[in-house]
Amino acid sequence: MTDRPDLSYPIPEDRLPTAVFAITCAALGYPRGTTPPPPVAAFATAMRSAVEAQLAAPASGSGDAPGEPLRKASAGAVFAAVAYLARLGLLPGALGTGTGYLYAQSRALTGRPTPVGRVRMAFAAGADVETAPVGPTCILEMGQDGLVATLRRDPDNVPRKWEDLRGVVVSVTSHASGACKMHWVSAGEIDDRRQRAQGKGEKGAWKTDPVAMARAKALSIIGDRGGFPQAPIPIPGLREWQAAQAAAPSAPALPAPLASPVSPVRALPAPAEAAPDAPQPPLAAPQAPQDAPPPEADPRPADDAPARPEAPVQTEAPAEPAPAAEPTWDDVGYAVWEALRSAALGAGLSAGSDDLHAAVSGAVVGARAGAEARGRPLTPAAALAPGAQARLVELALERLRAM
Repeated sequence: MTDRPDLSYPIPEDRLPTAVFAITCAALGYPRGTTPPPPVAAFATAMRSAVEAQLAAPASGSGDAPGEPLRKASAGAVFAAVAYLARLGLLPGALGTGTGYLYAQSRALTGRPTPVGRVRMAFAAGADVETAPVGPTCILEMGQDGLVATLRRDPDNVPRKWEDLRGVVVSVTSHASGACKMHWVSAGEIDDRRQRAQGKGEKGAWKTDPVAMARAKALSIIGDRGGFPQAPIPIPGLREWQAAQAAAPSAPALPAPLASPVSPVRALPAPAEAAPDAPQPPLAAPQAPQDAPPPEADPRPADDAPARPEAPVQTEAPAEPAPAAEPTWDDVGYAVWEALRSAALGAGLSAGSDDLHAAVSGAVVGARAGAEARGRPLTPAAALAPGAQARLVELALERLRAM
């Protein structure tokens, strides 16, 4: 029986940055022993730098230092939290700049997207998300579907204090259709989350900037409800690198094959050149006058008459090949499915046929919708081009990782 490493103990602090780099590469499909592409290595370096900054950050107030949860967490918890952020393309950082959190929740290290991370994940999934605080002088009307039907904000009375806040509107605009949905989160619902915070909202950011915290909390509430789509944030430069690799020839082009010595069409014999000492043929006899009857031809062949050369046999021209059938979307789906299955195995993902089919269908439908929105409809032939097919496989792999 193979011994498994014990992941229940904390990772030594001096080894944490190196471990985070290796975990990030492995989560993106490049485990130890493989060389990650430059964009993946750059992203893993940024993840390592973010963790180093978190470990070096001092404690603020009476709470623990930001790096304390990393120091106390087990190796398994660090792997799970960092891998979760890496697969979503999130990087830890300060509030307002970072796209991910690494913090202790219920005494366990966890990774979650920040409000900025949620907005960027929604953009990657094809939607723009915005939040708007609503004050007592704003006009708000709700529709029968539970969404906001009308919102007229008062620009002169923007809420700045917790007591002036009625709630937050989270608007979601689709890139493909342009449709906008406005979700409502009341101040009472946000207050339930505020009361569960450390100090019951009487210190920290809830005290210094309660409206900004309420907008961030409303974004999390609607995101957790599935009010807007979310997809992994693309790794900077990875798509271009993969497209370049797909377009590059895998082997040097071979020269065109030489013509076969046996041709299917029999070549006509070249006329033989007359020998220099051969007698020249006599000059043609003068033509008879037009009113003279033509001389009768002797039906008997002369023994010394030269034999008339046979006419060369003309072979039929080879039939033109039938034009190739235009590819269909079924062909595109099958090609992407096969490539995705190989990519999933290489990334260490265990996915069944249903998951693969769902990931491929979502990627193809999303790509077609995006192309339609840009006024350049995508055809099956264009989708099967190396660069476009590699992009579809990348989109499907991102959806598969998010499942």
